[in-house]
Amino acid sequence: MKKFPVTTPNGEEYEVTLNEYNRMCVGYYEINLYQYSKVKNIFGKIVNKRFYLTSNVVDGRDTSLILAVETLIRQYEDFLRCKKYEENNTKTFEKWDGKIENYGKK
Repeated sequence: MKKFPVTTPNGEEYEVTLNEYNRMCVGYYEINLYQYSKVKNIFGKIVNKRFYLTSNVVDGRDTSLILAVETLIRQYEDFLRCKKYEENNTKTFEKWDGKIENYGKK
């Protein structure tokens, strides 16, 4: 199954695919998360390209698939926020002149 677009409150759009697997009469779902981005192809034309982001496997017996998709998207966006914070923190440290201001002052 496929659902596009899956839109978050902040406006990000994702594509979600579900692959069902049955093992010993138990249904498992693999949830794959994709996002489209505009890129230039080798001829210089701008096209939409689908990028794989992340995936998860859930037990279909006791898990809401909608909740599982929401959780996967939330985890992915949290990962992006953390990555951006780490990159900004590293850049700030690299720009720092090494001087500590107001050290030991009250």
